[in-house]
Amino acid sequence: MLPKTIRLNNGVELPTVGLGTFKSKPGEVENAVNAAIDAGYRHFDCAWIYGNEAEVGTAIREKIASGSVKREELFITSKLWNNFHDYEEVVPALKRSLEAFGLDYLDLYLIHWPFGLKKDSPIPASGDIQQYFSDVDYLETWRGMEDAYDLGLTKSIGISNFNTSQVQRVLDHCRIKPVVNQVECNPNINQKKLNAFCKERGIVLVGYCPLGRSEFAGKPGFPAPTIFDPRVAEIGKKYNKSPAQVVLNYLASLGVSVIPKSATPSRIIENLNIFDFTLNAEETAYLDSFNTNQRVTSLPDFKDHKYYSFSAEFFKMLPKTIKLNNGVLLPTVGLGTYKSQPGQVEEAVKTAIDVGYRHIDCAWFYGNEAEVGKAIREKIASGVVKREDLFITSKLWNNFHAEKEVIPKLKESLSAFGLDYLDLYLIHWPFGTKVDAPLLPTENHEKYFSDVDYVETWKGLEQGVKLGLTKSIGVSNFNAEQVERVLKNCTIKPVVNQVECNPNLNQKKLNAFCKERGIVLVGYCPLGRSEYVGKPGFPEPTIFDPKVADIGKKYNKTPAQVVLNYLVGQGISVIPKSVTQSRIIENIDIFDFTLSEEDKAYLDSCNKNQRICPLDGFKNHKYYSFSSEF
Repeated sequence: MLPKTIRLNNGVELPTVGLGTFKSKPGEVENAVNAAIDAGYRHFDCAWIYGNEAEVGTAIREKIASGSVKREELFITSKLWNNFHDYEEVVPALKRSLEAFGLDYLDLYLIHWPFGLKKDSPIPASGDIQQYFSDVDYLETWRGMEDAYDLGLTKSIGISNFNTSQVQRVLDHCRIKPVVNQVECNPNINQKKLNAFCKERGIVLVGYCPLGRSEFAGKPGFPAPTIFDPRVAEIGKKYNKSPAQVVLNYLASLGVSVIPKSATPSRIIENLNIFDFTLNAEETAYLDSFNTNQRVTSLPDFKDHKYYSFSAEFFKMLPKTIKLNNGVLLPTVGLGTYKSQPGQVEEAVKTAIDVGYRHIDCAWFYGNEAEVGKAIREKIASGVVKREDLFITSKLWNNFHAEKEVIPKLKESLSAFGLDYLDLYLIHWPFGTKVDAPLLPTENHEKYFSDVDYVETWKGLEQGVKLGLTKSIGVSNFNAEQVERVLKNCTIKPVVNQVECNPNLNQKKLNAFCKERGIVLVGYCPLGRSEYVGKPGFPEPTIFDPKVADIGKKYNKTPAQVVLNYLVGQGISVIPKSVTQSRIIENIDIFDFTLSEEDKAYLDSCNKNQRICPLDGFKNHKYYSFSSEF
C-alpha cells in the first residue's frame, strides 16, 4: 500500500493527501474543511493570497473545540505572497496569517513564488506588470523564513514554484533546509525530473492541481485533464476507482504529496480513498505518456522577471511529435516490428498502444501485417484508441518496383492489416528485383536484379495518395543523391527517409541534407542489434558502453533511453523494436531529460559509419545506395 504520510527532512510527518483550498468560494471552504476533517484529512493547504485563512481557521478551531481532532494532529500550510519578500516583511506577514487562522503556529510556511513585487503593488497586479517588479532576492526572503522558524511561528519552512537552480541556490546559502517544494504536478506535467532532483536533496514535492483544471478543458494552450481520458476511466473500473483516484494514486506512488481541491463532500471523500490499490507497470507507463510539460499555472506576465522560474533549461523537453512537410504529425517514438516472432508481435502492439505508442512501423517483407492489424483493430474496437489517433507505416518490397505493381501491393497490405488506409507508405529500398525473384536472395544476386527506376516506383506511390490508400509517402534507405533525384521528379514530396540510425551510424550529414529539404529522418535499429555482438565486421551496440551506462545513471535512465533521447534530440523519429513489455515501456519514457553538451559529444564520438544492414549482395546494383558518402 501507499504510505499515508511522508517524513520530511526535519522528522515531521507530512500527510500524503491534503485538501487544497485555492479558489474555494467564501462560505464553501469552511464546510469543505469540516467535511475533510470528518473524512480523515489532516493536511490543509492555504495561502494569504487565497483570502480564506480566516474561514479555514474557523473550521479548524471548531473541530478542535468539539474534540473531533487535536491541533497537534493537523498539518496547516500557508504561503507568503510576492508583495512581502523583503526580509523585514516576512515575520509580520506570517503573524497576520496566524491571526487570521486564530492559531499559534503553522506546520509549514512557504515562499509562494520565487519572484517578488513591490510592497505597494496592487493585489493581484495587472496592466503593465513590469512596473511592479521587485529586485528582492528570494535568498533575503528565505532569511526571514528562517527567523520565523526560530521564533516558533512555524514548525517547517519550504518553497513553492522554484526550479532546480533556484532550489540549489537556496540550499547553498540556507541555515535551515527547505522541507518541500510545492509545484504544479499532474500527468500532463509529472515533474519526474524535478522530483528526482529534490529527492536527492531530501526535499519532498507537493503537487497542486493534481487533477488539472477542468474549467480550462478545450481552451487553446491548456492541456486536457487526464481524468477525462477514456483509458484512464477503464483503468479505474479495473480497481473500482474513479479516474481522479487513479491519477492521485499515480502521483502518490511517485512520492509526491497531493493537495486536490474540492468543496463537494463526495469528492473530498473520494480523493482520500486512494491507498488500497497499486497501478501496474503498464498503467503507470500509460499515465507517464501524458507528460507534455504543459502548465495550467504559468503566470506568463512575469516571464521577464529576473527570478521567473519556468524559463529554465531544466523544464525543456523533447517533442513527442514531428510535423511532416504535408502537415501530418509523426510520433517521435514508434514501435518497430522487424523480426518480431509470430504470436509475439500481436501482444507487443497491444502493449505498446496501452502505454501510449501511436506509431507502429511494419513492412510487407516482415510478414506480420495481419497480426499487427489484428492487434490494432482489437484496440480500436475496445475503445482504447481511435484509428485517427494511430500512425501506421508499411513498405513496398523490392520485387514490386514496377509502377503497375505498386497499388496492388499496397491494397494487399491494407487487406492484411484490415484497414482502409495507411498513414505512411515507403519504398523499402531504392533497388528492385524481378517479380519472381526470391524475396531476399542468398546467392547469385545479380541474376535477380531489376532495372526498374525508383522514380517510376515513386509515381505508383503518388497514385496511392491520390486514391486515398495512404496519407503520406516516403522513401527508405535512400542516399542523398537518390533523395534529390526523387525531389526533382516528383509531384508529391516524400515526407520521410527511413534509414539505419544509431550512435555507430548517426547519419548527421544525411539528416542535415534531408532537413534542408523538409524531409524527416526515421531511424531503424536505433539501439543496434545485440545478436551481432562480437561478430567480425559488426559494431558493438552503444547500449553496452560503460560510459553510456554512467550517463544513464546521472539521469536515472537506462543506456537504451540515453541513446533514444540522443537521436530524438537531433530531430530523428525512432522505431526501436521490442516484444518485451518492460522494454516497450522503457523505450517511450525518454522525454523528461535533456543530455548535457558533454554527454552528446561523447555519443557523437561513437560514430564509426558502420552498418548492421549493408545488404552487400546488392552492391553491384545500379541503384545500390551505400556506395556514396551519405
